[in-house]
Amino acid sequence: MSKKDWIYFPENNLIFYRVGFPMNFASHSVPQGKSSIYIDISYSRWKPVEKEEILTRTLTDLVRTGILERSDEIEVCDINDIKYAYIIYDKNWNSARKEILSWLRKHKVYCGGRFGAWHYLSMEGCFLEGRNIALELKDV
Repeated sequence: MSKKDWIYFPENNLIFYRVGFPMNFASHSVPQGKSSIYIDISYSRWKPVEKEEILTRTLTDLVRTGILERSDEIEVCDINDIKYAYIIYDKNWNSARKEILSWLRKHKVYCGGRFGAWHYLSMEGCFLEGRNIALELKDV
């Protein structure tokens, strides 16, 4: 499909703005001979998306960009609508985050990733953070 980890698409005529290929940075995340992709689509009240048309439009745009062929067989499709996909920083973010994470750590709750640790991480950063937590817990 692609040798890239992900590709950004700034074009306004595409439904997605990023397509990623997890099997390129985590080869064991898919069965041998298979591929996987994730597609990021943003929307808001200023940029609405017809949710009933997301799958059809996404597949059409993947073919238009050359990522997929019309003849490609898709075995699984899962749509996740994440209301708040990015951390919103405000003047209280840093101190509140430190206090919350410190309290959780004292209670043996280990937080990681964009949503778990409340900070922006790339996909690879999330994998690495999870690995580091696993290594830390290995000795607990």
